[in-house]
Amino acid sequence: MNYNKVWLIITVIFLLLMLLVNVFAPVYLKLYYPNVETVKITGGYIDGVYYGLIVPSSAIISIDNNGYIFQMVYKKSFWIEGTYSILSKVDVAATDSNSSAINAALRSGDTVIVKWNKQLEDGKRVIETR
Repeated sequence: MNYNKVWLIITVIFLLLMLLVNVFAPVYLKLYYPNVETVKITGGYIDGVYYGLIVPSSAIISIDNNGYIFQMVYKKSFWIEGTYSILSKVDVAATDSNSSAINAALRSGDTVIVKWNKQLEDGKRVIETR
């Protein structure tokens, strides 16, 4: 067997493996990691009062009589890249039927998780559904 055929076979095998990874990796990620729906934190009015941080009431969860939200953050380093959930404590300042004004160490424009399909934990990798 000459070396040209060997390199051709190796190249074809490599290309087939890359195709498999690119086709099946997104499917695997959606099945394995929690799928989440997100919204951006905005400012707005509740009962005629302006608040700088407004989130959907569905984003707030209660743990030991304290309010928390899951924030979605993008992390990139040499080893990892992707979106992760961060559990943040919030104080609810006001609410109406759909929205809640919060006091927290967050900014307008940050992304919060409002729905998820599996157990969500602090620091866990998540996949955003669109």
